[in-house]
Amino acid sequence: MRLEGKVSKVAICNGCNKMILASHIDYMDKETEKEFTQFTNEGFLVKIETVEETKARDFGSYKDCSTGNC
Repeated sequence: MRLEGKVSKVAICNGCNKMILASHIDYMDKETEKEFTQFTNEGFLVKIETVEETKARDFGSYKDCSTGNC
């Protein structure tokens, strides 16, 4: 599914709703896809959203979010 405008794939912490990783979908490589799969396996929400939505998010610390200290 392609949305209007620029689109990014984002890993989001379920606790604080901050982004852990974001990548424009046109520039993703196999390594980045692997990272998103790992985030999904760890319980982070991975979704596709517009770049404007991604820019409106705060950046979260993986270290804090993965241990529930966010």
